[in-house]
Amino acid sequence: MKLSAVLPALLVIVFVFVFANAGYACVCGVDETTPVKMQVNTAKAGAHSVFAGEVLKITESKDRNTLFVTIRVEALWKGTKTGQKVITITPSETCSYTFYVGEKYLVYAYKYEGAERAGLCSRTKLLAGAAEDISYLGKKLKK
Repeated sequence: MKLSAVLPALLVIVFVFVFANAGYACVCGVDETTPVKMQVNTAKAGAHSVFAGEVLKITESKDRNTLFVTIRVEALWKGTKTGQKVITITPSETCSYTFYVGEKYLVYAYKYEGAERAGLCSRTKLLAGAAEDISYLGKKLKK
């Protein structure tokens, strides 16, 4: 059998294995060459609330499809002044964010179906790695 006859089939097989899971990746549409200040300003403008705080507890809905993350608000840049916020997460979604009890986060929450949510594309991150974002968020709102 000639290599020229086998090569197209071999390329198709390689392509399928290499790109088989590409459809499941979270695609945020953020141009990484955009300056961070502009990314932060855009994320803040599109968010329902922006705050920093510690995760106090994570509870699961009865149908086990939704998680409710209770966060003690320690700093607020946008949104309603409150001591705690509950962020709704759907773990089965490709772009859902994973929170851990006891960890502190900078959260850019958006409103969807009446609930505040956070995802991988919302710029939500561990507070320890959020200094640059915080420097561009501007003045905190008073509690």
